[in-house]
Amino acid sequence: MTKHTLGPWDVLYRSRDDWDVFARPVQRILACELNEADARLIAAAPELLEALEVVAFQWAGHAEKCSINDTGSCNCDWPKIRHQCNAAIAKARGQS
Repeated sequence: MTKHTLGPWDVLYRSRDDWDVFARPVQRILACELNEADARLIAAAPELLEALEVVAFQWAGHAEKCSINDTGSCNCDWPKIRHQCNAAIAKARGQS
C-alpha cells in the first residue's frame, strides 16, 4: 500500500465553487475545482485519520489501563483525545 502525502493539508479559495486542496509542507495541489464543503473535508483527512488511529489505539487498551478515581472519573487521556477528534471534525466542517 502506498502512503498518503503527509499533512497538514489546507484549502485554497480560487473563485465561487472552485476550491483546491494542497499539502502545506510540499506546496503540492492534491485536488482542485471542488466545492468548499468537499475541499474542507478532504483537507481534514490527515487529522481525521490521526484522530481515529488514536481513538482505536486508546480504546483497545482502555480496559487494561483505565482506573476510576475518587470522583468516579476515568484516569485516562480521553479528554485530550476528545479534543483532538473535535478539532479534526471542526476542520472538516470549516469551523476552525
